[in-house]
Amino acid sequence: MSDIDGNQVMRVDPDSGKIVATIPTDATPIHVLPVGVALWVTTYDGGTLQRIDPAANAVTATVPVGDGADGLLEHDGSLWVTTDKADTVVRVDPSGPTVMGWWGVGTQPHNGVFANGSFWTAAFDDGKLLRLHLP
Repeated sequence: MSDIDGNQVMRVDPDSGKIVATIPTDATPIHVLPVGVALWVTTYDGGTLQRIDPAANAVTATVPVGDGADGLLEHDGSLWVTTDKADTVVRVDPSGPTVMGWWGVGTQPHNGVFANGSFWTAAFDDGKLLRLHLP
């Protein structure tokens, strides 16, 4: 669970509901997504995607993705991040982790969804639904 005020991710015991560990992030963690044996978290003010090793309760990789890193999805082995200050969608290979591509998509893209072979996101300031045809 992300704690945006404390700049950390909290590990919670599902049975007791108690916090059993806290993992510091670089700034304002927003979305947390489990992929394989890792947790991935976007940091809004840090503009990064961070990999957390849950066994070590530590950040083990940081990838710059752009200011306002917000939405986070996994699709076909890649991680996809929307950045509502940098106005981009970023594709990341989690095995590196390395950035595989950047797309400018208008103003303030938030979250996203995969459907019909494309990535879809809303650009809030433009009031548009945007479609990226996947490579």
